[in-house]
Amino acid sequence: MIIQFAIYIDNKNLVENPLYNNQYNFDKANWKQFKIDLVNAANTDEFQTHLDNSIISPDILEKEAVKLRDIILKAAENIPKKRVTEYSKCWWNDELKVLRKELSVTRRN
Repeated sequence: MIIQFAIYIDNKNLVENPLYNNQYNFDKANWKQFKIDLVNAANTDEFQTHLDNSIISPDILEKEAVKLRDIILKAAENIPKKRVTEYSKCWWNDELKVLRKELSVTRRN
């Protein structure tokens, strides 16, 4: 499950999706724990919201978007992050790592 959001307002300000700012390793994420953490974060007093449809303004929407971003970031704290270096390859994965080790062992014998 990937949550993506962007809220545009008249002056072209954009609330960034935090998932693009950090290189999370979604393949190693514990999604059941993420769901629990997301619900727990959303239920804290800090993130409660009481929107009144009659007085919604761009400023209020911006504050709510920031709250949503912060809830996602809080829940994502336990998702492992990728270690990105100048030598990192976006296509490299654990399966290739195992195959490379097997190839090395085979070459040595």
